[in-house]
Amino acid sequence: CEVLNPDNCTTATATVTVIAPEIEAVDDASGEVNAADGGTDVVNAFDGDTLNGQPADPTNSTVALAPGETLPTGITFDPSTGSVSVAPGTPDGTYSFDYVLCERLNPDNCSTATITVTVVPPVSTLSGIVYLDENLNDNYEGTEPLLEGWTVEVSRNGDVVGTAQTDANGFYSFEHLLSGDGYEIRFLHPTTGVEFGKIEDADLPINGALVDQNLPIDPSGVVYDAITRAPVPGAIVNLVDANGTVLPEVCYIDPSQANQVTGADGYYRFDIVAGAAAQCPVGRSQYSIQVTAPTGYADPESTVIAAEDGLLNVAGLTDPAAIVPSVNAPQVGEPTTYYLGFLIGQGDANVVNNHIPLDPFLNRAELLVTKTSTTRTASRGDLVPYTITVRNTETATRTSVDVVDILPPGFKYVPGSGTVNNVASEPVVANRELRWSDQTIAGNATSVYQIIAVIGAGVTDGDRINAALARNGINGAGISNRAEAVVSIVPSAIFDCAEIIGKVFEDLDGDGYQDKGEPGVPGARVVTVNGQLITTDEYGRYHITCAAVPNAQIGSNFVLKLDTRTVPEGYWPTSDNPQSIRLTRGKISELNFGIQRARTISIELGNDAFAEGTTALKQGYAADLRELTQIEAPRLVIQVVYTRADGESQAQAEARMIELRGELRTIFDTEWEGPPPAIETNITRPIAAAGGE
Repeated sequence: CEVLNPDNCTTATATVTVIAPEIEAVDDASGEVNAADGGTDVVNAFDGDTLNGQPADPTNSTVALAPGETLPTGITFDPSTGSVSVAPGTPDGTYSFDYVLCERLNPDNCSTATITVTVVPPVSTLSGIVYLDENLNDNYEGTEPLLEGWTVEVSRNGDVVGTAQTDANGFYSFEHLLSGDGYEIRFLHPTTGVEFGKIEDADLPINGALVDQNLPIDPSGVVYDAITRAPVPGAIVNLVDANGTVLPEVCYIDPSQANQVTGADGYYRFDIVAGAAAQCPVGRSQYSIQVTAPTGYADPESTVIAAEDGLLNVAGLTDPAAIVPSVNAPQVGEPTTYYLGFLIGQGDANVVNNHIPLDPFLNRAELLVTKTSTTRTASRGDLVPYTITVRNTETATRTSVDVVDILPPGFKYVPGSGTVNNVASEPVVANRELRWSDQTIAGNATSVYQIIAVIGAGVTDGDRINAALARNGINGAGISNRAEAVVSIVPSAIFDCAEIIGKVFEDLDGDGYQDKGEPGVPGARVVTVNGQLITTDEYGRYHITCAAVPNAQIGSNFVLKLDTRTVPEGYWPTSDNPQSIRLTRGKISELNFGIQRARTISIELGNDAFAEGTTALKQGYAADLRELTQIEAPRLVIQVVYTRADGESQAQAEARMIELRGELRTIFDTEWEGPPPAIETNITRPIAAAGGE
């Protein structure tokens, strides 16, 4: 309206728009909440939320679960304060839910966000010590050495969750391990990584401490220097089965024990899992330790300190089965007993303190062996004394020495005559070999071995060598020179030689014996197997002086053959040719040969005598052959000449002659009363074909 004229007015409308202030809900997240303890006010819904750019709080805003939202189990939410809490014992995990932030003055002015709560498992601590269990009682005595640098590995359900090393006091510890059971604690050698023990199924208390998880170290043994007695690093140690096969990793409590290498302390450790593989069965089985020496040391077994013979049967031994008392390498004066072979079954005691020495030299000087006898010549039946000396030129002792004496053939050891350093000691006798096993020869010392041998009746003349040497009892290799003593055996002309006399005679009646009136055959020749030729005299006699020196106990065979080329033509032996006779030492033997004139029949055949294409004689020719049995003669020689047909091969012709000889033998075996005839065959070619060939 006009001020001066109030009635002068007009009407209009004024509009004012009032808008809601900006409201913003922000996602919230808690820190880690221990599942065992839970937590109060672990996060607040109002944190970070704003209204009109200012912090939202219960005076200007409200919070509530978003429509349709449900709180996770163990999680509580206070809408009046916005506080979120976790109940003790809530399982570990990540939980979330949505909430709505609204303006108090304008309840429809709202914003939605998410709250996330992280619940973590409870944690525990683990600790213990590693020590050398010198008295093998599995308890730390307070004075036993604490071992530094050993690796302790903790795993759960097969997953490694932590590793640590023992300190100078042998102590180790783990923090923040998840509480619960199913833990395994492994203890590994500081440099080799070989497992020396484990604690299984360890149960860590909730939010607590598991202490005194201690490991007593009791190695299977120490590999050490046989001279200095110091531990030897770098030796490869394995177990092998009865067949010498290296055990696979599966046979051990841990793969690290396979093909293990010793560290500076020389320790090695084996724990067999019986039944894990064919090489490590459940039943009692043979196992051997195989050591591969490092550079500068000799394989495979010490010659200074020998291993015990045979296998150690672990059955029934107290656990642990200590071979020697000390867990350390034996020093001079301490027991050095050890084994390289064992019989072990499931449930047997653990073998410990089995310390293995290695020689600190690749090659040892050979032992010096001499062999002498006071007897230089002897005859059969004489006694011969022998002396063997074995000298060690080194300062180090030599063990596992086998002293071996090898007698000449026919020499026999006289039981009870053996001595070692003038003390009665019987060797083991195997045929001609005499052996003193597992001898120890001290450094710079000599051992003397003496025996007596008897010369058997069957020993022939000549020099006979008795040899002696030293062998490594471990593998049988020679470790000395080969010493020899020579004794000459002189034969006895009266008692040793055997002579042969005999005749070659005309055996008129063919009975093989010289009867009255059957004359000798002069100029005939008999032959020995060694080529000696003897010719009969004018009466058909021959004589072989000292034909042989037969075996004194059983005699000897002597063979003579009549040279049929030196008897009259047409004569044939009536006795065996050659002949063998048994000679006896010191006696004369007689051996005669009879010959008889034989009638010779010649037969000529060709292809027409056989059925075509076969080896069978035609019937007419077979009948003709039977007529030969009607010939009157004490001995008969049948000479067959066969002429090959054109185109007939040599092989075909020979097959026919084989068939013919068989036919003749059959005929004379059944129809001839005299001795079987000698059958000679000869194959010729046709004249025309021969010129072409």
